[in-house]
Amino acid sequence: MPEQVKLKGIMTENKVLQKDLAKIIGVSEKTVNDKVNGNIDFKLSEALLIANYFGKSIEEIFLGQKLI
Repeated sequence: MPEQVKLKGIMTENKVLQKDLAKIIGVSEKTVNDKVNGNIDFKLSEALLIANYFGKSIEEIFLGQKLI
């Protein structure tokens, strides 16, 4: 399953919007949109913040995705 689909599913399950995710990782909503849709890679530090927020490991959300 593509990583973006995993993240979108987790966001939906937890009722987290892209604007919420933007606040969590400290970027603009546009940047989050690009990252969630696979146009820009997540940084490792952002992936860690997201994983911690959702109480999951980075691997559960981003396995196979390139992190910069």
